[in-house]
Amino acid sequence: MTIARSATVSCAMVLVALALAAGFACGDETHTIFGTVTDQDGVPVPGVALSFHEALPSQTTDDDGNYRVSGAEPGESYTVVPAKSGMSFSPESRTVTVGSGDEQVDFVARQTDEATKGRLDPRVNYPSDPGIVWHRNQSYKITWSGFHGTHVRIELRRNWFFQRLISASTPNDGQFCWAVPSGLTYRDDYRVRVSSTSDASEIDLSNNVFSVRPRAKLLFPSDPGLEFPRGVPVTITWQNFNGTHVKIENFYSGVYDGTVTASTPNDGSYTVMVPADAQIRDDYRLRVTSLMTPADSDWSNNDFAVVANPRVLNPSMWGMTWKRGSINTITWADFAGAKVRIRLYKGRSLSRTISASTPNDGSFVWKVPASQAPGTDYKICIDSTTAADRDWSNNAFKIAVAPLVTYPNAPGIAVDHGSLMWIHWQDFPPGNVRISLMRWGYLHDEIATSTANDGVFAWKVLAYEDLTGNGFKMRVTSVPHLTVHDHSDSNFTVTSVPIVLSPNDKGVTYSRGSKMFIWYSGFTGQYVKIELLRGGALETMIDASASNTGKASWTPPATTPIASDYRIRITSVSAPTEKDVSDHNFSID
Repeated sequence: MTIARSATVSCAMVLVALALAAGFACGDETHTIFGTVTDQDGVPVPGVALSFHEALPSQTTDDDGNYRVSGAEPGESYTVVPAKSGMSFSPESRTVTVGSGDEQVDFVARQTDEATKGRLDPRVNYPSDPGIVWHRNQSYKITWSGFHGTHVRIELRRNWFFQRLISASTPNDGQFCWAVPSGLTYRDDYRVRVSSTSDASEIDLSNNVFSVRPRAKLLFPSDPGLEFPRGVPVTITWQNFNGTHVKIENFYSGVYDGTVTASTPNDGSYTVMVPADAQIRDDYRLRVTSLMTPADSDWSNNDFAVVANPRVLNPSMWGMTWKRGSINTITWADFAGAKVRIRLYKGRSLSRTISASTPNDGSFVWKVPASQAPGTDYKICIDSTTAADRDWSNNAFKIAVAPLVTYPNAPGIAVDHGSLMWIHWQDFPPGNVRISLMRWGYLHDEIATSTANDGVFAWKVLAYEDLTGNGFKMRVTSVPHLTVHDHSDSNFTVTSVPIVLSPNDKGVTYSRGSKMFIWYSGFTGQYVKIELLRGGALETMIDASASNTGKASWTPPATTPIASDYRIRITSVSAPTEKDVSDHNFSID
């Protein structure tokens, strides 16, 4: 009996112990309800009270809008209700049944009309615009409005996450000057958060992120006392500007003077030529601005000057060659005084004075003498006759012996129909030459297919109908070496004048009863009068009104006196003062 009773009691105790153990085991298996409260823009809302109908302890969201409560029993349902003065929530509450893990319950808060009635929204005014850039070791004024209470708290955030405290408590006067620390990390995702120290519900975050970067800086020109001559290159340099491209502008005395470049790659360097016509003054400054972030802008630290630059402009380019007998224009700029002297040097030795004194107008036409010694080391030296200004050609140039048409060669030459043009050339290789008449770059006529290479040829300008006007040049070509040739440097003009072309040569004889042809050109009007003169006096009227076609024919009658002093005279019928007589006598037998 005793043993059985004891066994029964022991069994009951074991069952109770197992039940208690089981109960304790279930009580230990709890979970967490957590979540975040944000506003309609996704900004965390701190100070929101969350109740769980007394089933769990109430919670309040932290600075990042987060809450968390432990002890939720699996299988149990909990109703989560957010609350904060002046705010409504979506959803207004939420019931969640705890399962086998933690449960997340989030809410979106918005201010109610009653909360905002008659008062401004708490607002960070600056920095809030997009694209703001701050620099370390520089002070910036943080501004705000709409906060209540006597003091506010100011924090630096990386987006929504706390980075550092700017001020734990500063008077709520709407502004705070903050010096960006020298060790602050360079980033592009900073924001400022301001909150009331007396009302945790009054809080605002910058609308946009801002950047802290190395200071954008214009490096050159920035030193004091810089001077840049007109017509020389200057390399502008900069660093730490945002974006892919920058704009560079020029100012003097703070007044905009023009854009150096509207857009250039942000690679830290841009070379520009100081304009030859830039104003000479000493109060210039440059400004570089990021096209992406206009706040990234910097000026030259000091004024710089643009000064005159006495310089030889031509010849100065590398590789120039001037031929003996050719006509070339020497040019210069920025010399002081009314006159300049121009000299030619070969190496370090003076070769000749081109002009001892010529007006300082920037230009002088010089024909290289045919006797000038060939060479590759020539330079032009120009100096003011009244000042110390002097400059040399930047590079040596060559004076060469080369096939050269020397006449016609100067600009402005004009020849008349029927006149002689004396064509001159030099320095062609041995052998005959060909002389061609060119017009606008195309062959117009072969004047001589092969003539002696003696440097001179007399060409009688014939009165072709298409041989009037400008655009003409002479080309001389070596017959044995067809690749050796030269053109006259300038176009010349052929002018039309009233002229008897034929008969016009010496020693011409015509027979009575045989037809002779009369050629003429340059007469105006529809008709011309053709007369036969003998000894300067009228012998006979050939045609009192011949068509002005440029040619006529006449057969001397058998009764024409035999003589050797005949000439033809042609007169315009409509313009009687327009007439010409054969240059030479001819005979009729």
